[in-house]
Amino acid sequence: LHDKAPLGLMDTPLLDTEEEVHYCFLPLDLVAKYPSLVTEDNLLWLAETVALIECECSEFRFIVNFLRLQKILLPDNFSNIDVLEAEVEILEIPELSEAVRLYRMNMGGCSRTSCPPPSPGKGGRAAGLASVKPLYMMALGLLVKYPDSALGQLHIESTLDGSRLYITGNGVLFQHVKNWLGTCRLPLTETISEVYELCAFLDKRDITYEPVKVALKTHLEPRTLAPMDVLNEEWTAEITVYSPQQIIKVYVGSHWYATTLKTLLKYPELLSNPQRVYWITYGQTLLIHGDGQMFRHVLNFLRLGKLFLPSEFKEWPLFCQEVEEYHIPSLSEALVQCEAYK
Repeated sequence: LHDKAPLGLMDTPLLDTEEEVHYCFLPLDLVAKYPSLVTEDNLLWLAETVALIECECSEFRFIVNFLRLQKILLPDNFSNIDVLEAEVEILEIPELSEAVRLYRMNMGGCSRTSCPPPSPGKGGRAAGLASVKPLYMMALGLLVKYPDSALGQLHIESTLDGSRLYITGNGVLFQHVKNWLGTCRLPLTETISEVYELCAFLDKRDITYEPVKVALKTHLEPRTLAPMDVLNEEWTAEITVYSPQQIIKVYVGSHWYATTLKTLLKYPELLSNPQRVYWITYGQTLLIHGDGQMFRHVLNFLRLGKLFLPSEFKEWPLFCQEVEEYHIPSLSEALVQCEAYK
């Protein structure tokens, strides 16, 4: 866990667009199982247990839900099946493709092979593939984190109205520099050849790259156990006390919420669910693996102690599955007592 929230989650991203940007948090164990979810083009932030990616459409949450639950759970009268199917085809995950195909057959619709595909918008994947690679989207705070560095000077001297910067060098290896700026750690690729290339790249840089060099050297050095006399030294635990009114940022799938620590502690089963809930920064930033849109109703229950769902609610299968995954008995009981559910 990091001492502070990653800058990329707090600052305004450097995005050359005024359109809505869809994003999604993915557990790294899910990424390990389905590597096609993350590419060098859609990765926004990488941490020890989670990756943050940019999505092409809001329907991407249904894909992640299927990969988590192994169930295709879509709203009643779902009308964006073409958009969802287009995204599924790009990922090339067999079980996902089969699930969407069966859903299409059950709803009596034609497949994309017999129906004309929707025309891609300005922010579509087709436009992204045509752009110059590699292209990284970064928070402004990352670039100015080290103002005396080459990146900081480039930003200060730039006249590009703060929307796009061009840097000469090895763009593929720059992802490691970007990860260092965001996390102050150096998560490296599993491909050992790129480690050698990164070392060679850093050897040619000046002193401004020294923190990255030190991090890489530390990463590659053999791990040794601390001497016994060091382990036996007296130590004092550091205790931080948070007010019940402390505002907590909660990131869930493709959404984020702000609530108080008091609200989250009303039902302790939530925070004691290690398979689903992780602290990014203790007492400040919380990550929950689940459907972000459905969590709105869960959070309302945490606040009010009652379950309020819209009269036209159409996502019962998904919501019921989410409630089951949270393991909060009071929430499960509230769902059973819900008139609309009956």
